Amino acid sequence: MTSLQPDSLLPTLTQRRAHSGRFAIRVDSAHEYSMKYSVRLGQVFPLRVRKLHISAWAWVPRFEDDAALITAVSAPNEPDRTVLYRAYPLADAGPYEKWKPLDFYIDMPFEAGYNSQLTLYMWRRQAQQPVYLDDLRITEIR
Repeated sequence: MTSLQPDSLLPTLTQRRAHSGRFAIRVDSAHEYSMKYSVRLGQVFPLRVRKLHISAWAWVPRFEDDAALITAVSAPNEPDRTVLYRAYPLADAGPYEKWKPLDFYIDMPFEAGYNSQLTLYMWRRQAQQPVYLDDLRITEIR
């Protein structure tokens, strides 16, 4: 049996600091973007999505480490055309050097449909020290 070494396979998936479980994702001065979560809306939501609740836990060392959680939605059947793009700052408020909960709501654009791609990832922006994200949850609001 071989053991998975996530840092050698996916540099932004780490065991160094996790809120729950064993893994978290990170960005730092060597990693501009984290691994991403991407799914076709119709795969996870059977009806047209109007609103989503995004929650997660973030660990930010200090105010200057200004990373962001990016949420993007493509046009149906046009993965290169974005109909929604949001950058949610992770360092705009404390606490720092502790896990803090994040909660965001997204009103889906009318153009988003069954074949639209939902993508979430972290962007380093100005962060020089590692910033971590864990326990990402996406919930439809009806």
